[in-house]
Amino acid sequence: MDDGRSEKHELKQNSHDKVKSVVAAYLNKRQFVDVKPRKSPRKVVLKQALLDNRISRCNSILFSFENDKDNTLLNEYGSMFQKFVYWLKDKIDTKQQCMDVEPLVGPLFCHLYLDLQDSGQAQLANSFYMNHIAKVDESKCDETVRNLLKSIHNADLRAKFRSAKVVVDINAESLLLLRKFVTQTCHVIFLHALQTWFELKTTKIKQQESCKTSVPKSDKFHEERQLIEVVNKDVNDELMKLHNAIQSVQKLPLGLCNVGIVNSKFDISCGLIKRQAGLMAYAESNALLVKSIKALDPPFGYEDLGHIKFTNHSRQIYCVSLSSNNDILCTGSADHTISIYSLKKLKILKKLLGHLGPVYTIALSPDSKYLLSGSADTTARLWSLQTGRLLRVFAGHFQAITSVDFHPNTLYVATGSADRNVRLWSLQKGDPVRLFHAARKEVYSVAFGPNGYLLAAASDDKVVRVYELASSKVVHEFRNEESVTCLLWSSNSKELCGGTLSGVVKVWDCSLKDKEKEIKDERDHTRGKKYNDSIFRRNTNGRILSLEFSLGTWACLTVPKLGHSPVDTS
Repeated sequence: MDDGRSEKHELKQNSHDKVKSVVAAYLNKRQFVDVKPRKSPRKVVLKQALLDNRISRCNSILFSFENDKDNTLLNEYGSMFQKFVYWLKDKIDTKQQCMDVEPLVGPLFCHLYLDLQDSGQAQLANSFYMNHIAKVDESKCDETVRNLLKSIHNADLRAKFRSAKVVVDINAESLLLLRKFVTQTCHVIFLHALQTWFELKTTKIKQQESCKTSVPKSDKFHEERQLIEVVNKDVNDELMKLHNAIQSVQKLPLGLCNVGIVNSKFDISCGLIKRQAGLMAYAESNALLVKSIKALDPPFGYEDLGHIKFTNHSRQIYCVSLSSNNDILCTGSADHTISIYSLKKLKILKKLLGHLGPVYTIALSPDSKYLLSGSADTTARLWSLQTGRLLRVFAGHFQAITSVDFHPNTLYVATGSADRNVRLWSLQKGDPVRLFHAARKEVYSVAFGPNGYLLAAASDDKVVRVYELASSKVVHEFRNEESVTCLLWSSNSKELCGGTLSGVVKVWDCSLKDKEKEIKDERDHTRGKKYNDSIFRRNTNGRILSLEFSLGTWACLTVPKLGHSPVDTS
């Protein structure tokens, strides 16, 4: 019995040893070291966290060293110190100023040298020391700096010097001049060194006279005031010139940049223009053309871009829209589909299917996440630009939807229809929120004001109405000789621009209050001016495809009428 028990015990021990050997071999292959966790003192942990925090700050010297792979900033140390010394010498010799700034030279030299040493660049540090040690006047330095200059490699002296800030008394005049020099000439590392290692105490300006008499406080204040005005004179002059230039530009009459499309073999149904992006896009039958216009930068980074042509629709394109970041271009067509293109990759990304009729209008959300489309099937649909999934179906109109737009906060959408109604929908729930039914004929265009309080709608009854979203009331009503087909707000929501069927661009002032507008309407009616409520009017001699507002000016994309050529009226 005892022999049997001993054999079982030996078998268990052997199996346990085998498991241990297998585990040890596995850990050895994975290079896991069997060590106990090291316990670090709390001070060491806090010191390491502080060091990491200083390295992560963009304006710290450690961050600059960490990201300065080519030693560019380290090489600039010598030039920064040399600029400072030459500037100080010029102020002292020519203008008798900043003499109290001289005590900064010695400590600043030592700190910059020690920064180079701590960064591991011994060769650069030695070069800095040899080139600039002669510029330091030891008579202007205190005892600690003098001792450090004599034995710069003494660890105790270096630790004592780095342990506290250098206090320098400086008057208000010198402080202003030093601040101007640092902000206009020096690198941010130079400013950081001054803020880290020096404490500049401002002293009152003392009048240097042979007889040391006290100066009245009122005279001192007057001198300091005059000094500040002299230092800031150049800045104030530049600001005044800029202010005068802005005022002169604002007094100029409102202009219009008219970009016309010529020499097209096909009928152009829709288009858009984006001057800041330097491009325009328009549809010829079932093809979409993207062309470059004159801009500060070439569109998409391509030099000498001729034109890009997308032919992914089988029938006529009715609408085109560009995202706010100028990356995504979308089109709606009579083939019941929506195409999404990437202007960076110059290819089609997705094709959206779901509408049962031609897609007449599309709009992209301000955050470039959603697409809203309106169709002849009487529905508006919300899509995800990233995935192409259908998110919402807005059903409530009983005729074709002709115009859609997103609210600036992307929580609501508006739809205009041939059934004469304008509807406001909740994007989250998909339910109708408001119904605006003042129009007497088909609605051509709807547009939210950038402030989010107003909604403009143009219809075939030759009237442009501006609704207040909170009360659903018409706050402005602009009557015209003909129908307005497209609308666009200015960035401050004070002006509304519209384009008519005959190619006339009008701008209305929507900043007037109701009572002021009633008085103005009565005055115009008594003078026999039935339609004189626009502040700007320009005939483009063409068919308007799109309106655009940027940098305080209006622009339009037009197709010339027969017998006319496009004219740039900017």
